[in-house]
Amino acid sequence: MRSANPTEFWAALLEKAYAKLYGCYENISGPGCSTTRALQDLTGGIVQSFGLSNQDRFLTYQVLNSAVPRSSLLISTITLKENKRQLRLRNGLMTQHAYSVTGLARVRGPLGDTPLVRLRNPWGEGEWTGPWSERSWEWDGLSGRDKELLSVRVRNDGEFWMSFEDFARHFTQLDIVHVSPDDWMTEPALHSKQPWRAVLARRRWRSGYNAGGGPGYPETTAMNPQFHIGIPRTSGNKCHVVVSVVQQYETDPEAKGARPLFAIGFAVYEVPHSTSRLTPQFVAQQQPLDVTNHSVAREVVTFFTLPPGDYIVVPQTNVPNCDAKFLLRILTDEQSNIWEVNDDNMVFKNISAEFLEDTVILPDGKPLLTKLMVKYPPELDVIQLQKILRAHWKAYLAEKPSLELCKSLIMLRDVNISGRINVMDIPVLMHMLQFWKIAFQKFEKGVNPTKTSSYNLRPLLWEAGSTVSNKVLECLVLRFAKSRILTSECFIMAMVRLHLAHERYHSLDTKMSKGNPLSLEELILMTIYS
Repeated sequence: MRSANPTEFWAALLEKAYAKLYGCYENISGPGCSTTRALQDLTGGIVQSFGLSNQDRFLTYQVLNSAVPRSSLLISTITLKENKRQLRLRNGLMTQHAYSVTGLARVRGPLGDTPLVRLRNPWGEGEWTGPWSERSWEWDGLSGRDKELLSVRVRNDGEFWMSFEDFARHFTQLDIVHVSPDDWMTEPALHSKQPWRAVLARRRWRSGYNAGGGPGYPETTAMNPQFHIGIPRTSGNKCHVVVSVVQQYETDPEAKGARPLFAIGFAVYEVPHSTSRLTPQFVAQQQPLDVTNHSVAREVVTFFTLPPGDYIVVPQTNVPNCDAKFLLRILTDEQSNIWEVNDDNMVFKNISAEFLEDTVILPDGKPLLTKLMVKYPPELDVIQLQKILRAHWKAYLAEKPSLELCKSLIMLRDVNISGRINVMDIPVLMHMLQFWKIAFQKFEKGVNPTKTSSYNLRPLLWEAGSTVSNKVLECLVLRFAKSRILTSECFIMAMVRLHLAHERYHSLDTKMSKGNPLSLEELILMTIYS
């Protein structure tokens, strides 16, 4: 790379720095290198590529017509399969060379309307010599006003017009760089363009929690991160939307310890306004509006034109249980509302309060509490509690209780932090365990009544009368699941921690606390790991 001005040297220095990023000059010009990768690295924009050879002409023109007025850079190239060297064609165009698309126009001549494309050769020389080139006869059929307007807009050396038909016939590749609003603000040359509205989110797929795979895995694909796009129904215009998913990558994939790239993509579902979250039942019954081709690439991008309505974007890997970080970017040209689908931390079914007056009746017809009060002291320690639960575990638990589980259950009713539980609390405890057992049985894994997939934890919590945020759910999976499996005992311990956190939060007088009080989410996270 060099500047046309011999006193300018920044271009060559930039190229050298870029080569150092990848190790050497050979790594930025050899096999596997592309204009797309350089545009991604040097602009930070979203790069979308179109192969023009087999592309529908109408769709190609739509893409150009929507991108040219906006803050998007358009790069077109000619690639010949039979020859990888750079050649100058008889029509003046260069192969293996990047041309900028700088404008569109439609002119009316003797042969009718003709759409034109304006391009620029960054070398400042080597222009198109075919129809609508600088000295072609086609200009003679235009009015003086049209000729003046089009010639005034061609200001730089190397800039030229050609018909859209010739453009689509000769060029084989079109790369579009969608520039973010931040870059638009700092780049005066783009101020005449319409800026995009942008939303970005840095997230990760975690095995057993939200790495649910593609639509080919209907049982888990709804567990992936979900992002809601709401296009106001009062808007009469269709909204142009660009969705990009970039996975974390290494500049040198051959380096020791480099992370492999996964096959990534995303699905877009149109949903009713009342739908807050995709569920396995929904994705099993409804086909997505669009699913990208999952490819082993740094970035997957798709351009949409969406009417007013509600849509959910689901970033995903092709198969489940791929651990990776990703960046989701959504650009829109109309006013829209975009947010990550999340839940509140809430216990909406307080079992202890509901069964406060209930009694547990034994098979012989006698109340359990009466029998316990005769046999045990008013305050029970963990060993005595374990003995009682083991004597009646089949009705209330999926497996015999361990000592660790009994310690957790005592914490649930141990207001004075004495390490003991009142014998009067045993019936309430039994009812809570029975309710949680019934909820767990709906998600049992196969013939094993004591295990289920950790992907089922969110609907399982709902069945048990609780909802949690994405962050809390992730921590629950990390804390209580093992190898993507959740046992019934670990589920009960997780429910105990959630109930403890809610009780502590509501008992705190946050108004009187000094400094910034803990949020409910922070308190839950502390309780999970305590």
